[in-house]
Amino acid sequence: MNIRELRLAAAFAAKGDVRYYLNGVKVTPSTVTASTGHMLAHIKCEEVVDLPEPLESIIIPIESVNFFLNKVKKVGGVYSALIMRDSNVPGNYIIFQESSLMYESFTPIEAKYPDFSKVFIGIDSGVHVIKKIDFNFSYLYQIQKAINVFKGNKSTQLLGLELLNTETAGYIRCENATIIIMPMRA
Repeated sequence: MNIRELRLAAAFAAKGDVRYYLNGVKVTPSTVTASTGHMLAHIKCEEVVDLPEPLESIIIPIESVNFFLNKVKKVGGVYSALIMRDSNVPGNYIIFQESSLMYESFTPIEAKYPDFSKVFIGIDSGVHVIKKIDFNFSYLYQIQKAINVFKGNKSTQLLGLELLNTETAGYIRCENATIIIMPMRA
């Protein structure tokens, strides 16, 4: 798998979640997937990932992924990573980057990773989006921060972005406030 694919997935892996299987990155021969349970990254690999026999998939703990990515970051460049058995520790595996000789040993998370395929119905099926509306995500982040201050706490409040139709601004209601966000124009 390409290291940048692993890095992107790692950004969406849970950390310390009670659903322990989300605290890792799932790798199959053709995909890399990670989720917090609220956000999901599902990447189709540019190259086939050779997993050790008889594995069809493996969940690599996020701590191991991050240690590995930090080691590789110091070397720089765009590389591929291999997954192989750790001959020194039975039951463990290694993420290995051949040209830099960087590696990280890990014990895989033994669990069934959630099947997120239902989320992708319509996305990968060739069904076309009726209308795409672009919003500046940094504005959504600013709105989120402002509402947290407005509500007087630091915990994230659940916000819903509502649209009247596909041509107008979006709006968010919070108690007695309404915040408008304008779509971006091409």
